[in-house]
Amino acid sequence: MESLRKTVGKVIFNRMVTPPERENSHMVFHGGDYGHGYLYEEIFCRDEKDLDYAVALVQSPGAVLDLAGGAGRFSLRLLEKGREVALVDKSVTMLEIARRRKKALGHELSQKFKIYPQDISHMQIGREFIAIFSINNGLEHLPDENAILQALVRSSNHLSPKGEMYVDVHYPVYWEQTPRWKVNKWEYSQDFVLKDERYRVWGRTRGGTENECEVVWEHAITRNLFDYTFLKTRLLILPLQQWHKLFTKAGYKVADIWGSWDGKRMDPSLPKMIFHLRKA
Repeated sequence: MESLRKTVGKVIFNRMVTPPERENSHMVFHGGDYGHGYLYEEIFCRDEKDLDYAVALVQSPGAVLDLAGGAGRFSLRLLEKGREVALVDKSVTMLEIARRRKKALGHELSQKFKIYPQDISHMQIGREFIAIFSINNGLEHLPDENAILQALVRSSNHLSPKGEMYVDVHYPVYWEQTPRWKVNKWEYSQDFVLKDERYRVWGRTRGGTENECEVVWEHAITRNLFDYTFLKTRLLILPLQQWHKLFTKAGYKVADIWGSWDGKRMDPSLPKMIFHLRKA
């Protein structure tokens, strides 16, 4: 099938804004989003390959839910693979873009793409999905941990018994911008232990010695939550341990955790952690 990205083409945004500090960047931002002022859609985006890796994780037949799917970039990937897709988001400006993309698909593919303008903490779609994805830190845009928990519970209600959920979150240490935690290029792997369950993940150090690595890693798992505001878009970045507690409380079991969508690396420009969840 011809790439839907080529078929649909690049969407031209109204009120396009490129902040001065990003004028040499490949990221372009647009204004007027709900309550935030800015919410970005990456046109020449650095996570294109990550979206393709994520699509490949779904092996079983069935429909997929794109949770907080925004303008539908990931939904297009799923449609390319023949999936039926439901996108849920409440952003007025992002959904406008998603609807324009849906309209450009043609009748047959358009029928496979459903858009639900709902708050993910209160969504009611009335069907189950074989897989649910929260990509590009969608859950971190919610106002507090209670809203995140509600969204996870709602997601569980829409996940089939043998379904899988994938959630990416920010790697916390990277976003604590103090001189002590400067990024360097040495990547490493280390065991991540929560409740006697052990996961092998990839990390990025902030120093050159083994002891510094251990301090940074523990800091990422156990540190207090903090708000990070990026171009007026607020992110609630939680410690990994707190994410684990929220997943467990919502009725999930953490099947695995890793540091990039391809499972082998951590993006040097935007470190993330990906949780692979199943119903407990």
